[in-house]
Amino acid sequence: PVSDPRAVELRTAGLVRTLAMELERRGVFAVALEIRTRRPNLDDWTEVVRCGVGARRASHLWSILRPATSRIPLDDGVDSIRILLLEARSAIEGTSAFWSEMRSDAPPDGCLDLLDRVVARFGDDSVRRFAPRRAHVPEEQCRLAEGVATADVPEAAAADAPDSLGRFLGRFGMDPRRRPTVVLDPVEPAEVMRRDDAPVGVTWRGRRYRVHRAHGPESIGAPWWRSAGTASGAEARREYWRVVPAVGPWLWIFRRSRDDRWFVQGLWA
Repeated sequence: PVSDPRAVELRTAGLVRTLAMELERRGVFAVALEIRTRRPNLDDWTEVVRCGVGARRASHLWSILRPATSRIPLDDGVDSIRILLLEARSAIEGTSAFWSEMRSDAPPDGCLDLLDRVVARFGDDSVRRFAPRRAHVPEEQCRLAEGVATADVPEAAAADAPDSLGRFLGRFGMDPRRRPTVVLDPVEPAEVMRRDDAPVGVTWRGRRYRVHRAHGPESIGAPWWRSAGTASGAEARREYWRVVPAVGPWLWIFRRSRDDRWFVQGLWA
């Protein structure tokens, strides 16, 4: 049995090079791999490693397998090391995904490499991502989902793809491109001066902005089933404006009908 960490690492690196060449020859990408070691008089030690959207470059494979290699228990040594390919996808699937609108917002390869390294070192629970939801209330149009692999996305979420969400919002006369690039959570109070019902000045975070242009209003109300549960039978509606100050960031503000208070919910970076 071998108990030298350096020897185990060198042997695993050799297996990774062989694996990369085999994946290239078969024209597939590794999505899930398993390191399995045989230990004398003990059960086999195994660990499963997943890739975000698949990998076959030796350097990338090694970057996500090396942390697992360092966790191999070597107190009694190991007799053998194997790397098993548990799940793969073909290069053709990758090409179709690249051209699909569903994947038009996929992060670049460099970002995926980084995410794979983070998951390999700190675990899948360490990564969260935003996923769209079919809702017209702004703060409910995204949810936090676990993992970065497409396999982690529930089948039901296909209806929440960006293009599907755009069509859904279109039913309410809302263009998703009009939404700000930064959404504040929670919303922040503001003071607004109006002329002919349109904002002409906004005071936010202690600074006053003179409005150059204001686009609106866009009225957004709560879902009917939520309104039905309130005492009055109706939940407060919001009147949204896209505000372009003479100097400063473009702001997304709304007035709450219940008390006429104003809030800033987002801005364009």
